[in-house]
Amino acid sequence: MEWVIDHGRMAVGSRVKSLPERGDRLVLYASRGAFHNPTRDRARVIGLGITKSAPQNRPVVVAGSPYERSFGIEVDQLAEPREGLDFVSLVPRLDFIVKKESWGGALRRPVVRINERDYKTIASAFMAHMKAGRR
Repeated sequence: MEWVIDHGRMAVGSRVKSLPERGDRLVLYASRGAFHNPTRDRARVIGLGITKSAPQNRPVVVAGSPYERSFGIEVDQLAEPREGLDFVSLVPRLDFIVKKESWGGALRRPVVRINERDYKTIASAFMAHMKAGRR
């Protein structure tokens, strides 16, 4: 998570097929495991941005792990990671999450494509969260 934010790049393995194109809007989601204490922490929306470059087939090493592909991102809105919007509050309103009671499976990929309606739902809730000063 820190590497992605610090370097303005998202890295993925070669098997990841669904990648964004330059100019696509994105939501930064941090799983509860991203904070290294999943029993205490919550899954959160921590930022909004855009894809700055098309995916490149160029190896990159993130925290000691190699990845075959990456793409540039620009984050426009960023919360402190543990203070982002609690994701579970959005689950009932999101179309891409079919199984609401076991929603985590819908997010167990490095890149998840969502429809425009879901993006607007997430972005609106995140911006309200940020405006309320809960960064």
